[in-house]
This record gives sequence, C-alpha cells and structure tokens, in this order.
Amino acid sequence: MERFNINNVIEQYGLNTEELAKVLFPSVKFPKLALDRVLKGEGSLDVIQLEKLADYIGVLVSDLFSIDTWKSSTEDRCLVLQKGNYKVKLNYKGVYISVYKDNELILQSVSNTLSMTIQEFVDFLDTIIKEHENGSN
Repeated sequence: MERFNINNVIEQYGLNTEELAKVLFPSVKFPKLALDRVLKGEGSLDVIQLEKLADYIGVLVSDLFSIDTWKSSTEDRCLVLQKGNYKVKLNYKGVYISVYKDNELILQSVSNTLSMTIQEFVDFLDTIIKEHENGSN
C-alpha cells in the first residue's frame, strides 16, 4: 500500500477544497486554513478525518491509499471499474464496454472480454487509457 497523499486524492476525484475543508474540519473556525496546512505537509489527518474523506467521496478508506489501482462497484446493472478520473462500464454479459474520462464518454466498444483473465482485462483497460492519454484514440 502506498503512502497517503491528500493532494493526489483531491486531484484524482476533482474535489473542491472549500467544501472538503468543511467536511474534514467542521468544528474549526477557519477550515480552509486547516486544510491548507495539511496540503502543505504542515499537518495531517486523523483516522476519523480519513473516514469522513472516504465517505464524502464514496469510496473505502483503503481506496484513498491506492489511487492508481482499479476499484470496482456496480451501476445500471453493469460492472463498473474506476481508476482516477477514468470509469469503465462493462455489461454483465462481458462484451460491451463504455469508457469515460471525467464523466465524458471517450470510447464504446464490443470486445471479447469473456476469454480474458482478470489481469488481461486490467491490462486491456490500462492500454486504452494509455492510448487515450497519448492521443492515439
């Protein structure tokens, strides 16, 4: 597990720091200043604040420590995998894939995912993202 980096979490989930400060520091007179101290490395979050952060984003606390790994959930009767600002929806028949970046559809595809191992599928998704980031898609 990698070291917790709140700056990465804020960037990857596109969080508003003003709102986040109020969530993490509800009883502090100047919550934004308190959060700014944490962002600069002059302060840290406790376990309760990490739980509030995870709840606010809608993820598990462990997900906060592994931004660069795929996380799964369900949505619209589809398997959903998320990694940073990318989201992939796979229908349960395992052939129709929709890929989103920042909630914008960037790819829809019919693929033979049924014959792939989980690692092959994750590698396939990472390739799609890499190609998109490099402008090849």
